[in-house]
Amino acid sequence: MPLLVTGALGNTGRYVLKNLLDSGYEVIAIDLKNNHTLKNLKEIKGGNLFIEWIDLTIYKELEKVFLKYKIDAIIHLAFVI
Repeated sequence: MPLLVTGALGNTGRYVLKNLLDSGYEVIAIDLKNNHTLKNLKEIKGGNLFIEWIDLTIYKELEKVFLKYKIDAIIHLAFVI
């Protein structure tokens, strides 16, 4: 069951992402590409992970993700502190 996680490499998302991968889920991770998210990505080991570096506020970028993957559920963690 492929899960889409927004904000997957942020402060909260990385812990959720690790737990999902450790539990055997296929995860499509969406986040902005920056130094913080790239650093957090280095902490993620193994699992069935697909990364999409997109901006959720740009509809066309998000649409491409939904056309590329068959997504069964969404965990929305993207937000600006």
